Amino acid sequence: MQSILLVDPHQDVAIPLQSAIRAVLGPEWELCFANSGNAAWAMVQKSPFDVVVVNWSMPDMPGSELLFKIMHRNPETIRIAFSDQRDEGAMMRSLGAAHQHLVKPLAPAALRDSLSRVIMLRSLLSNSRLERLVANVLSLPSVPDLYLELLKELRSKEPSVSRIGEIVMRDIGMCTKLLQFANSAFFGHASTVTDPAEAVAFLGLENVKGLVLSLQIFSLYERSKFKNFSFAELWSHSWGTATIARQLAEFEGSNQAEANEAFIAGLLHDVGKLVLATGLQSTFESALALQAKENIPFWQAEQQTIGCTHAEVGGYLLGLWGFPPDVVEAAAFHHVPSKSRVDKFGPLAAVHVANVLHHAQARGTAESQLDFNFLSRIGMSDRFDIWKKEISGSAESQ
Repeated sequence: MQSILLVDPHQDVAIPLQSAIRAVLGPEWELCFANSGNAAWAMVQKSPFDVVVVNWSMPDMPGSELLFKIMHRNPETIRIAFSDQRDEGAMMRSLGAAHQHLVKPLAPAALRDSLSRVIMLRSLLSNSRLERLVANVLSLPSVPDLYLELLKELRSKEPSVSRIGEIVMRDIGMCTKLLQFANSAFFGHASTVTDPAEAVAFLGLENVKGLVLSLQIFSLYERSKFKNFSFAELWSHSWGTATIARQLAEFEGSNQAEANEAFIAGLLHDVGKLVLATGLQSTFESALALQAKENIPFWQAEQQTIGCTHAEVGGYLLGLWGFPPDVVEAAAFHHVPSKSRVDKFGPLAAVHVANVLHHAQARGTAESQLDFNFLSRIGMSDRFDIWKKEISGSAESQ
């Protein structure tokens, strides 16, 4: 039995929200309710919950305090907060405590959609150890040199939005966190923010300074700890995959928003490697050793040593952080898209093909990793050679 806890002191708000939650629950889910922070904490101490939805403003205990308590006691719990859109301070404080931050007045449909995606995410990871690891991720590792470069720019007399965006774009960890913040429902942006410079301009320099300087959301890795794994190579591959994915989307007639989403999906498709490399270092290195020994794709080596792949881990993290469903699916299924329910060309198809093409270009790996069953399902089994020619032509003309 899995469980959701809704915490809200206002009966007029709680009743419709409970109805909305019940609308997405299957028989294996139990809904519990608490009308105060103290009551909720007492319930959590008796038994952990899979998901908690907490009103940020409670008379007896701040929502931030309750969520941090839950995070430290049960890090695997998925934590969703909702508060007044005008309270930017609450949003800033919630980044470490909540995976997602929704806006009051909280429409039942918005909560229903958010919970539907969260519940579906849980099918990606059947390993409770990995669920706990991912749910406890507050930030992703960043390159020290780039982090220091960002600090220098932010502390300059006249920080440049474009310059900050350019620095962030070169680091997957910083890019992921900044886009998570910019695309939060809290800020109510009309469309998905896909460019770091746009995110900086939208959030404002003061908010970005607060994120980077005050909250220290970017953790730093030590180069010496990762002898068999290159963060620079990961960024290069992610950037190359993102560029090709956007080209493919544009070639197939996608509009600008869809092409931008394909780019972001490509840029973030391997974030799961950052989670595993820093959270399960020895196991991750065992997968690298197995890949080298048996000359198999890395995701297959992960499956044998970890029990899942960086794709599922990355999709789970991006879903927890509230990224668009298409971006989450592209990360989660980019190696085997036929396991998804997608039945048309979109970010998943673009990223899958782009990933194969970029690996083939960079490492000379076999194109046999292409999922032709998926391409047949979306009616594009005859497009690969055309795409390959288009991408090769674009590369030669640059």
